[in-house]
Amino acid sequence: MKRQSIGAIACILGMALLVGTTVWAGGNGFGPGFLWGSLISAHANEGNHANDWTMWEQMPGKISDGSVSGQACNHWQLYPEDIDWAKKLHLNALIISLEWSRIEPMQGQFDEASLAHYAEVLGAARKAGLRPMVVLFDHTLPQWVAAKGGLMVPATILDFDKYAEVVAKRLGDKVDEWLPLREPVSYATRAFKDARCPPGMCDVTPYGKAVAVLMGMQRGAYDMLKRHDLADADNDGVNCAVGLLHGMTWVRPARIDNPTDVALACAQDGLMNWTFLDGVLPRALPAGQSGSSGKGEAFGKSDTFGKGGSVPGGAPINAGGPLFPKAADFLIVNYRGLAEIKFNLLKPLFVERVVPQGMAADDLGQVIDPADLAKLLVSLKSVQVPVYAMVGVDDRAGTRREAFILEHVRHAVAAVAQGVDLRGFFVEPLLSGFEYEHGFAPKRGLLTVNTAVQERKLAPGADMLGKCAAANGLP
Repeated sequence: MKRQSIGAIACILGMALLVGTTVWAGGNGFGPGFLWGSLISAHANEGNHANDWTMWEQMPGKISDGSVSGQACNHWQLYPEDIDWAKKLHLNALIISLEWSRIEPMQGQFDEASLAHYAEVLGAARKAGLRPMVVLFDHTLPQWVAAKGGLMVPATILDFDKYAEVVAKRLGDKVDEWLPLREPVSYATRAFKDARCPPGMCDVTPYGKAVAVLMGMQRGAYDMLKRHDLADADNDGVNCAVGLLHGMTWVRPARIDNPTDVALACAQDGLMNWTFLDGVLPRALPAGQSGSSGKGEAFGKSDTFGKGGSVPGGAPINAGGPLFPKAADFLIVNYRGLAEIKFNLLKPLFVERVVPQGMAADDLGQVIDPADLAKLLVSLKSVQVPVYAMVGVDDRAGTRREAFILEHVRHAVAAVAQGVDLRGFFVEPLLSGFEYEHGFAPKRGLLTVNTAVQERKLAPGADMLGKCAAANGLP
């Protein structure tokens, strides 16, 4: 008990210093080669899939608006139009996910027509001046993988390795940047702890198994892609770089003087932000620093729970030398705003997320907090790899997107001024499509889509991204 009290006090002191931290905003732009991009999700946008999600969608009550993905945005056929829209927004990069169930509809049977189609899509993107960054797992599994146990069985790691090997050999001449997983912790939480996604479990034990399998998939694919992508798609001297697309929030206690709020925030921060990341990218401490200095680093750098038995305020798990070799060459952070944590006996796990006075949430409940993007990016200097920022907002009324993009770009500029090796800024998704358990109700895309006639229109405020991209910074 004494040890826990000391740890809580350490967290309180660190947070007290952070609350008063001011982000310096100097300069208006980024350097040459900076990437401006968006994301196209296979299941959300392509249409006509046969995977574990298409089975899940048929079950009553699983999708909040009662819809099914169906034809989605028909990106499978309309990809040339979508690439043209990306160019109209002055983008120079696209994160594009592949659909595993199309490429390998049956175990060991790889569909050449699907591989050829993806080669055409990636080639068209390159021809248009868009650098493709390719996701292998975007929250869907082939039905044969799900039938064998999906993320509950280690055999899925070997199946994913073979899939990664095939796409590396077949598409490596079009791709130099790979992303084995898209936001693995977020998906594991929704599918195995909150029962909102297939297979619909609600228990910490399967959640832990799923995270372990996802870690194995990241590590296995990293090795396979490095080994089998031998082509340099853009002749820059790099055949293959493998990254991680990781969702993160800025976590803080609702009451800085309340040890229970602080302890819960520490736990939430470690579980959702840092535990998986530490297993992929060993962090390094600044010279002479032991644990959290409380000098403006993110709350997440105060080591908390889930870090190999260390106590709050201790050093990162790899501070004395990496326990694991790295499994990513770069990091894309999908910043999902603020998570302010308050102890509440009536909430699951006693955790209540609150919206602070003076702040607003988007239509999916994300607390909009551009200022803390800079703090989060500064905290990620410890991973010692290039970082890309990604943001997105559900703006059904069309009144928030313009300011949302502008303010997040402003604080990305501030992060660079503080020494962050930021290589790009993405706003996701490109198309408002099927948003998994939320169906078609959210309007997060830079383009709205009338799926009845597959008509695309620029979403209100989305042209701000084009202005920033054209200016390579603040317009």
